[in-house]
Amino acid sequence: METRRLLIIGILIFIILVSVLLLFSFGEKKEAGPQPMQYSIEEEPFLPPEPGLKDEYIYENELKPRWSREDCEPYFTFPDEKQIEQLKNSNDVLIKRILESAP
Repeated sequence: METRRLLIIGILIFIILVSVLLLFSFGEKKEAGPQPMQYSIEEEPFLPPEPGLKDEYIYENELKPRWSREDCEPYFTFPDEKQIEQLKNSNDVLIKRILESAP
């Protein structure tokens, strides 16, 4: 009886030791990656070069109360006759649907 109890305790201790060794050997190992860059508020922001980003890209606009025609020209293109006709046709279809669904 005493020998059996010692045998069971010995086996349990052995299993616990093997489990602890396996946990430490196969546990997650965090690889030391590169340290993140540290920035301060006083520094000028650094933007790394990105593929497809043009050099003339504007990061911020000077806020003006009104834009001049020259300021608007790079962002606005006048529609051609085909586009205006498509808009007119789609508006006509919408108006027709609204009038048809009215009681």
